[in-house]
Amino acid sequence: MNNQQKKVIYVFDMDDTLVKTPKLEEVIKIVDGKSQSGIPSVDDRLNAVVKIINELYKNNSRLRKLANIDNEFYLKKQNEKICLNNDNLSGKEIFDFIDNNEQLSKKEKNAIFDKFEFDGDCMRLHKFGEYYRTEGTIGVELIKPTIDVYNKAINKMIVTGRSNSIRKGAEYILFNYLGLDYPNYGFYLYDFNKNGIPAFKANIIINSIQKNNWDIVNMFEDKDDWLVIIKNIIKTKFPKIIFNSYLVSKKY
Repeated sequence: MNNQQKKVIYVFDMDDTLVKTPKLEEVIKIVDGKSQSGIPSVDDRLNAVVKIINELYKNNSRLRKLANIDNEFYLKKQNEKICLNNDNLSGKEIFDFIDNNEQLSKKEKNAIFDKFEFDGDCMRLHKFGEYYRTEGTIGVELIKPTIDVYNKAINKMIVTGRSNSIRKGAEYILFNYLGLDYPNYGFYLYDFNKNGIPAFKANIIINSIQKNNWDIVNMFEDKDDWLVIIKNIIKTKFPKIIFNSYLVSKKY
């Protein structure tokens, strides 16, 4: 069987592969030290975390005495970053306060560090779980090099780590607002598989191989480590499959 006769499927990630995800700083607006992006699932969860940190701080009389302050934590934009701020504590001191706090379980600390990371003496807000669980953060700027391949591909599917709960909004943005063709082999959103997003994506591809007897899988993804994991899972089950990985550049 030559390459002309081989059955080929093109698999596309969505965020930063087909469409450019907006920067967090472009979506989240800070007003009076709080998030007011207009996306309730983002604002409510983020502001709730800041409130929890404030409650812990109020209960830590030793730290407050050392800092000689009673002021609270709040969000502040500085140098194009959104930081968790306290007028008398450095970013490192804020990080240590959270990381070493005995009132917090490991799970609770992880919930905070899902949203903030220590970055150049700033407890910087980064793209946290709830950021991706709303259609309000799906990009509307097409990534042309990948879109060109998508438009030419005969057999294609989209497999994204976005939550299946926002399917209706995601479909509207991609296939109505942006006018992409609906992929003839499916649009799959994450169903919170306990093994994580890469395994979820691999299983979707495996099911399609079993059903449609693909010989070649061409996958476009912006996360290099995920491409490696997905390829290894698929090649373990189907050693003869040709799996071509295409890492989408971060520059788009």
